[in-house]
Amino acid sequence: MIYVLIGSDNYFIKEKISELTQDNYQIVSLKKDKDYLIQIEKIINQTLFANPPFVVLIDLDKIKISDEIINKFRRGNFILIFKTKPQLLVKKLKNSQITYQEISIKNLNFKNELSFKLFLQEYLKRKKIDLPEKIITSLAKIFLVNPYLLINELKKIEKIKFNNPQEILILIKWPNESMIFHLIDDLIEGKYSDFILRLKREVNLGTP
Repeated sequence: MIYVLIGSDNYFIKEKISELTQDNYQIVSLKKDKDYLIQIEKIINQTLFANPPFVVLIDLDKIKISDEIINKFRRGNFILIFKTKPQLLVKKLKNSQITYQEISIKNLNFKNELSFKLFLQEYLKRKKIDLPEKIITSLAKIFLVNPYLLINELKKIEKIKFNNPQEILILIKWPNESMIFHLIDDLIEGKYSDFILRLKREVNLGTP
């Protein structure tokens, strides 16, 4: 199988590679590895194993993929990493009648709380982490400027079963920066659940 991953977020690219391959893969750089053809051949020839590893090809954006490599796609499992959609390669794959799947990788850069919240809802559903709507809204607000920190914290707890969503909040490591002015805004605007959550966080941070 050929997977074409398109995106620039290394965190989610690595996560997707791990998901697709069950961590059974080897990386080959067409830019740094001068003997990349030999490396690719060695990997796809590991037919003695029940599940031969995937070949993950990186540094492809400014490199023309030769017909020799494309022919190797017929004999193994490959993951190709691109920052932008490789129009020429896609055309070659279609012309060569090679089955492939394009996967767009999201970038953890959100313009506002709503876009981050929508992403979190999808992410939590996929990871089977059940949180009330109010808590998701609060998390989107607090971690908007540091989404990687929240994703890392959620990864730690995704395999733990909780009876109470508040138990999850206790285990989450909050950003270190004080958000005392946001806390005041929540109080003035009557957003009391957000206010309480921020207040607990400021107390835990030791904010004067």
